[in-house]
Amino acid sequence: MATYAEEVADEVLDYLENQELADGEHLWSNLEDVNKILTRLEAIHARISWMEIQGIADPELKKVRTMIVDKAIETFTELARFESRKISGKQIEWDMAKNSRLT
Repeated sequence: MATYAEEVADEVLDYLENQELADGEHLWSNLEDVNKILTRLEAIHARISWMEIQGIADPELKKVRTMIVDKAIETFTELARFESRKISGKQIEWDMAKNSRLT
């Protein structure tokens, strides 16, 4: 039977290994997907932190939080920023195209 630390590590590593962003139906689809994963990672982080506060987190779980969960949060935060900039860039392109049609 897997420990909670192993379950968390497997889930987070699965997010990292299987994240494939592509052109979705909508421009914001990728950002939406990344934010869902980021929200889940934050929940995992909060649960582990609470277990640490209660004194029931073993050293292995603390390492998983520090070495895997925290790094995954950083990665997906950067990915969310990238997807957000992509949306902003498209908006600028649309605005410029609209303005050029008006003149």
